[in-house]
Amino acid sequence: MIRINEDIGFLGTGNMWSYDLGNSSILVRTGEGNVLVDCGYANFPRILEEDLLGQIDFVLLTHLHGDHAGGLHPLILKKFYTGGEKVKVLYATPDFRDELTKYMSCFMSDMGKYVELVPLSNIPEIQYVDTTGRHSKGLMSYAYSFVLGKRLIYYSGDLGDISVSEKCIEEMLKAHPGAKAGDVLVLHETSFKEYFGHTYYKELEKLAKKYPVLAYHCDHRNAPSDCRLKFAAVSA
Repeated sequence: MIRINEDIGFLGTGNMWSYDLGNSSILVRTGEGNVLVDCGYANFPRILEEDLLGQIDFVLLTHLHGDHAGGLHPLILKKFYTGGEKVKVLYATPDFRDELTKYMSCFMSDMGKYVELVPLSNIPEIQYVDTTGRHSKGLMSYAYSFVLGKRLIYYSGDLGDISVSEKCIEEMLKAHPGAKAGDVLVLHETSFKEYFGHTYYKELEKLAKKYPVLAYHCDHRNAPSDCRLKFAAVSA
């Protein structure tokens, strides 16, 4: 795991093609327990290799693409059959709760035996931003913000509209009088190709002039020579 600070670590920073970097995923320590944000198909082996299974109290998904949710099934079964634990899966909205139920019912006939669905409002340190349709047309998706002590963290999930991130960060600062731009850490996906559904690196560079930014969901080894972003993959 790549430690960003004592409260956050990346289990993976890659996209769906860069398997050796793991799929994008973070483990966040909150007052209610440790929250795993996204669990793609390349992350479950990493969880076992690094003996992190017992450190995961909740799972929170940004959306239901395989590189963000494909490792949820084995995680759920491993938790249950090795420790007798239900996995607590957080949901931001009732609509996403229903989507999660349909998704998990595809591979578990008795979902309630293995999973407890928990409203995100139970963890006051985390807020959500509905980004539905901004990554994939018609697909429910969410970005998340975290208040961890004096730190304000923004996690974009997959997002093709940088204006959504800008607005959320501005609202975070307004909600915490006295907080400054340097108190915010932006964890943001990016792409080195310009197309719908992901944030082009040149757009993210503009945001990085205003706030500290660590980029993920990319293969940083293939960054263009003019790219000036800092990457979560090499932040340690």
